[in-house]
Order: sequence, then structure tokens, then C-alpha cells
Amino acid sequence: MRRRPTPPRIGPVRRRAVAAAALVAGLLGSAMASDADRVTTSRITFAGDVMLSRLVGGALRRAASGPTPWQPLAPKEELGVLVGNFEGAIGDPGDCPPGQTLCFATEAAWLATARAAGFDLLGHENNHAGDTGPDGRRRTREAIAQAGMTPLSFDDGPAFLDIGGRTLAIVTLSRLASADRAPQRFDVGLEQQMATARQLADAVVVYVHWGTELAGWPSRAQYDDAARLQALGADVIVGHHPHVVQPPECIEGRPVFFSLGNHVFDQKYADAKSGLLAQCRWTDAGGLGCIGLRTAMANGGFFPQLTAGRLPVCAAPSRARLTIEGTAISAGAWQVVNGSVRQTLRFEPRQGAAFEAVVGRVRRAQPMSLDHGKAEATGHPGTGLLLIEDRYSNLDKRVAPRPYVYAVDPPTPQGGPGKLRALWRGSALAYPLIDAVVMPSSSPAGGEFLCGLHEASSFLAGPVITDPASPSAPLTLAYRWNGFGFSRASAPSDQDDCAARYRDATQR
Repeated sequence: MRRRPTPPRIGPVRRRAVAAAALVAGLLGSAMASDADRVTTSRITFAGDVMLSRLVGGALRRAASGPTPWQPLAPKEELGVLVGNFEGAIGDPGDCPPGQTLCFATEAAWLATARAAGFDLLGHENNHAGDTGPDGRRRTREAIAQAGMTPLSFDDGPAFLDIGGRTLAIVTLSRLASADRAPQRFDVGLEQQMATARQLADAVVVYVHWGTELAGWPSRAQYDDAARLQALGADVIVGHHPHVVQPPECIEGRPVFFSLGNHVFDQKYADAKSGLLAQCRWTDAGGLGCIGLRTAMANGGFFPQLTAGRLPVCAAPSRARLTIEGTAISAGAWQVVNGSVRQTLRFEPRQGAAFEAVVGRVRRAQPMSLDHGKAEATGHPGTGLLLIEDRYSNLDKRVAPRPYVYAVDPPTPQGGPGKLRALWRGSALAYPLIDAVVMPSSSPAGGEFLCGLHEASSFLAGPVITDPASPSAPLTLAYRWNGFGFSRASAPSDQDDCAARYRDATQR
């Protein structure tokens, strides 16, 4: 079992404007990992819906001067890292949209009670996350962080946690619309997060808001979504929203908790008074095994207690992280350094000491061949690391995805540490980048090429179509690594295969 080393000192980096919510979330992401280390737990526990307004808020207000009615479920070492889905948004009822009768505007003070009850992270992707508007989303993330917890959202995902010396990734999303956002689609953004989580973690948990309220069984849409998420790399799926427990299942050898039901809520229905915790821990084989722990709201109130019920589900099999030249790679929590978002990557060679490197926030991590007949001339290894990182560029004056190519140098024969060595700091390709993947080539030349999905605009000439009401569709371009950088791929089949890879994304 590996131990987290002391983080290295980080030097100056380019400045950029970062929203206050991202600043707080990034800093608290690292702080939470440290808390988990102090607990030295190998467990993580997921709870269902946590609503702190309406009657629940009234109960907390009445108890403000005395003992809180919301007590921890168990000693911290029994629960490990505790995660919940926060239903609501910080703000006043006057912030709610006109005509919205079911609006969970919540006082920020009540979040401290969640922390006192043992919560470490609160998800904020659900149909009530936008109840107090876009400013309410920002306030909510800030308030969760100020209460000592880490906010989980799609925009800031995936989250990487150190659980018992292994890396766990959490992707958080809502398949239901909120007052200010459409449902999360199975689009390039979700594919990027799942690919990054799959490559840079030992297991991936998807924490998803979905399903039908008060339905005791999962819908066809939930089964379909579960299959698509597993195809994208989900090892465990943990769902919420129906407000009642839906029986968990083992699908394709992986745990799926369709609905954990209510954890803290004021609904009067009998079935809404029971909940389920999804508790997961590493198996001896390196997979993630999960069970369900039943809860019930005590004395007809709003706050849960553990019952004796336990539901074995199954254990997801172990799988390998991304490995370059014999060195396994994992991600740490991103944080804000001198105004820019930076992420720590950890490199563990087969032999010798592990080492770390700080890069931009990673959107994709992929192996890429550096050979093509030029490895001997350039001194490059056979395989490099391609990272799509969020970086600032003077070309377009913004933070956006940029491709970077690195060599992963192993420890030296004299026992010196390995290092991440930049080979190409690609601030731009031909057009601003949305995404890029390495693909095998079907051309006579063989090998592989980089398929880029671009905004239909030039760094110099501006948008191809300037009418905001008619935005141009993204375009695709294929590139080849030439030993020192990228050149446009000359084979028509490479361009055609690249266009086919992103066909859905380029159609309007």
C-alpha cells in the first residue's frame, strides 16, 4: 500500500482569473484528502438526499441553542469518508424564480450541521441545485467549502481522493434539469471526465441524480444510463433523487445503487423515511466492493439512524491505471496556485521511488507513440504521455484545453528520481481545441494519429460564423507526431476516421 509523500514546492505559474468558487473548491479538495489521511480509512460511504430547508430548517433553527438533532451515524472510522447529495441552494426564498413553488432555498448556517454529522463531501448536481439561480450555485459551493467540506459538481470534476493509499475518482452529474441548467448529456464533456477518471484512478464512482420520484424500482432510462456509464468506465454507480430506496443490483459484475432514498428530508411518505448508505472499500484483489447499510429516520423525525439491515451487493474487479514506460500514473486533487488551476500527478515506477509533477488541470491523459522512426534521432522514449490540459494562451487570451506531450523518465541508474519531461508545450494546434484523442491509423503508413475536435474559429481570423444565433458546428482535424511537434496528417483516411470519431459532436 502506497503512502502519500509530502507535496513538492510549487513555483510561479501564469496567472488567470478564477471564480471564487473554484478557488475554494480546489483548496478544500486538497484539505479533504489530508483529512482522509488522518482518519487512515480505506472506506468511503455515500448517502442519499440531504435537504436542509422547509421543516428540516425549522427543526435545526429550534435546536440552534441546544443539542443538534442530527447526530453522526457511527464513529468516523466506521464510515470513513462520507459523501451526500445536497438538495437545495444557499439563498433566500426571494431568490427563487417566479412561479417555482418547490424551491429549497437554504440558510448557509445549516451546512455546519452536515459537517458536524460527519460529512466530508457534498454533491451539488441535482434538480434543486439552481433554485436560487447561478449566483446561488456559486454561493452554495463557497458555503460548503467554508463549512469544512468539499463541494462536488460536474464543472469541477472529476474529484480525485486518496482512500486507503489508493486513488478513487468521483464523477458527479445530474440527468435531471434544474431551474438554470439542462440535464447533463452524454457528450464530449462527460466522456472527457470519465476517460480522465478511468485512466488516473484505481476505481471510478459515478454519483448521479436520476430516476422517477417515489418509484420503488428503477426505470428503463436508469438501466440504459447505467449501461452507458459502465461502458465509459464506471466501476460503481450511486444514484439519488427518487426519495425512496430502489434495490441495488450487480450489473456486469459492478455495483449499481439505483437510489439511496432520503437521508435527511421532511417528506411524510412512509417509504421516504428510510434510506440506504452505499459503503465501499478496497478488496484484497484491488477492486472496489460495496454493501448497503439501511437507515431510518428516528421517531418520525427528519434525521437518520443506522438500523441492523445490510445488503451485500458485489465488488467491481480491479483494473490497471494508465502506465507509460512501466510507470503507473494517478491524479491528485486540483488546487489553485497563483491564480491558476493546477493538478498534481503521481508517478510510480516498477522500481525506484515514486515522484510527483504539477501540470495544468487535466482533461484527458493518453499514451502516445513517439517513435515513427525518429525516436533514436530525438532521444525520445517509444511512448510518451499526451495530456489535454487547461492552460492560458496569449493567442486567444483565455484558459482552454491545450495538448502537451511529455516523456516519463524513470529513476536513474544511480538512484536519482524520475521526472516528467516536457517535449512539446503545445499552446495551440490549427484552431482552438475542444477535445483530442489518440487513434490508430488505417492508412498504409500505419501507426497512430491525433484526432482533434476544434472550435470552428481561427486564432487569428476569429469565428467562421459570427452570428451568435447560428453558431458554427465544431470541426475535426487529424495530426501526426513528427518527432518535434504535430503536423497535419496527409492521409485522407486519417481525416475521415477523425471526422467519424466526433460525428455526433459536429452535427447541429
